[in-house]
Amino acid sequence: MSHISQQISPSTIHILGVGNVGSSFLELLNSRNYILTGASDSKSTLYDSSGLDIKNILNIKRKNKYKLSSYENAEYISDKSYDFINPSDIVIDATPTNLKNARTSLKRSREILKRGSYLILAAKDALSYGADELIEEFPDKIGLNAVIGGTGLNLVKNLQELKDNCLAISIVGNATTTAIIKEIEQGLSLQEGIAKARKLGLLEADPTFDFDGTDAAIKLAIVAKIVFGLKILPEDIKREHIESLNPNLLQKRKQDGKTTRLVGRVDRLGNIHVKYEEIDLKSPLNTTAESVAYQYNLSGDKKIVYLGNGLGPVGTAKAIVEDLSFLCPINEV
Repeated sequence: MSHISQQISPSTIHILGVGNVGSSFLELLNSRNYILTGASDSKSTLYDSSGLDIKNILNIKRKNKYKLSSYENAEYISDKSYDFINPSDIVIDATPTNLKNARTSLKRSREILKRGSYLILAAKDALSYGADELIEEFPDKIGLNAVIGGTGLNLVKNLQELKDNCLAISIVGNATTTAIIKEIEQGLSLQEGIAKARKLGLLEADPTFDFDGTDAAIKLAIVAKIVFGLKILPEDIKREHIESLNPNLLQKRKQDGKTTRLVGRVDRLGNIHVKYEEIDLKSPLNTTAESVAYQYNLSGDKKIVYLGNGLGPVGTAKAIVEDLSFLCPINEV
């Protein structure tokens, strides 16, 4: 009896946001297995059912500061409907996180999922408002690996155990503050540490969310919603500003064989905060400036730790690729 091989059709992708992260993802995409049929930014959208020219999009974005409007056949987005998101197997949301748009982003995400598409997120706003709702409604359709620094895939794979047995969560989810702390420990002042981290390219263009603890609070709120079902918003979490750091204290801890990290903690009862803490060098929370750590404390003194390096545009793009390979595997990307 002869064996007839079955041809697998490539999956189609629509990407929202073609800035640094979105462009980095497109550079990694293997167009033999996945076809980019749609691309949108805040003002314009492109669609071609036969596939868009990725190299052309990247060239135009670089020349026009990441604006698609100059692309031939680009359509202007004039309202807040979601009709511009054409039917695709996979939608990737790499738009900038904006907590003011959290409800709108949640509504858009739900609409995408209801259409039957997979949704892979790098943007955090929708999840910051309704991560528990989306995961409950569409448990096998969402990728959030990039949202929490490349640890989201492990979270999803082990979610039931965590829901059943996790008592408390501790995270060091912001690598920018870790980078600055490392510089201060070498003898620099806070402002000198910030300047050095900026010179090394370790800061966002606008690091406000890093400095005031909002970025860490967003990530903590997301895992708290998913694992514990807590109805808490990032803005409701007490958090410390980087200006609260005392360089002399950080340097003394370093001399004593300790270090400092911005740690987010939450337990099943809803006790939650983000603050700078002394950390033992042997602790899994003693992360590098290129990594994040999510520690889940389970009953019976068991601990599960997920380390991730899905940071910066390229690291985030790689985390998206991991989600893509897991949710919609077609050999490789």
